[in-house]
Order: sequence, then C-alpha cells, then structure tokens
Amino acid sequence: MGRATDPGPVDSVRRALNVLADGLGFTDATNADIARATGRQPNAKRKSTQVGYALRTLREAGEIRVEYDPAASARRIHLHQG
Repeated sequence: MGRATDPGPVDSVRRALNVLADGLGFTDATNADIARATGRQPNAKRKSTQVGYALRTLREAGEIRVEYDPAASARRIHLHQG
C-alpha cells in the first residue's frame, strides 16, 4: 500500500472491507485484520496508520460509518452499499 494520499491504499482497504463484511454490510475487523486482508502482513505501526488514513478517507466520503462501543473497546464498520 502506498501513501494514504494516492488512491491505492483506499481502494485496497475498500476491497478488504467488502471481503471482511462477507455480505453482512458490516465488519468488526481491526486495522491489522484489514491490512492482512489487503494481502500484506501488517507492519505494526506503519500499516495500521495507512489503514487508519484510508478508513478516515472512506468515512469522510460517506462510504462507511463507524460505530464505537467504549464499554467493549470495539468498533463496528458499516459499509454503505451504493
């Protein structure tokens, strides 16, 4: 995955989210799970940061919605099917 500003990482993360959601429309995947689903081993900090930037880009574009559950320290990513 390249820099977060080029379309490569965003497209990779978008595809990974669709695979991880498995037709349900949502996923509880961590950034490391998403990085692995892009076909690469997560490089702890760097890969997680790239996934984070891509998720923020998708959220700002309205393609995903993220729900946080502070009690469980978890999140759920909802995909908006267009």
